[in-house]
Amino acid sequence: MDTDFKGDPRVYKIAGIEEDYTEEAFDACVAAAIEYMRRKARKTHPPGTFDSAGRWYADERTSAVRCCRGPSRAWPYSQMKAARTVAHVAEVYGVDYLDTEIRQIVNFAEARNADDNQVRSLIDQTIAWAKANPRKTRKRAAKADETPSAA
Repeated sequence: MDTDFKGDPRVYKIAGIEEDYTEEAFDACVAAAIEYMRRKARKTHPPGTFDSAGRWYADERTSAVRCCRGPSRAWPYSQMKAARTVAHVAEVYGVDYLDTEIRQIVNFAEARNADDNQVRSLIDQTIAWAKANPRKTRKRAAKADETPSAA
């Protein structure tokens, strides 16, 4: 896991997510990101059942699962594929309005080569680094030729 955050603008995005939402929502967002990474890597599987024809039906009935095509003999895993998406995991964790932020956390963790077990500590280190190193803002100097003329 890479923890050299200097020069990475995504650090401030992660810190901004933590500032913008409540602690409970942010913790659920990080938990959903970890679960999404595990489902994406096939370390965990969404709950569901198979029927006698080998079709898989999801037990978690979210909008992502309800909107996908129904399982058939030709496409038996359509609901399993839908149950591994960010939108589905976000809805299961109750933070369906944070799916973009979950993707940002996952992309940041994958860019830092963090395993799903290291994501929480990576996020904590990122937030601590961002607080210790606030973003430097550049103020534009007003030029004389940019001032509006009185007409």
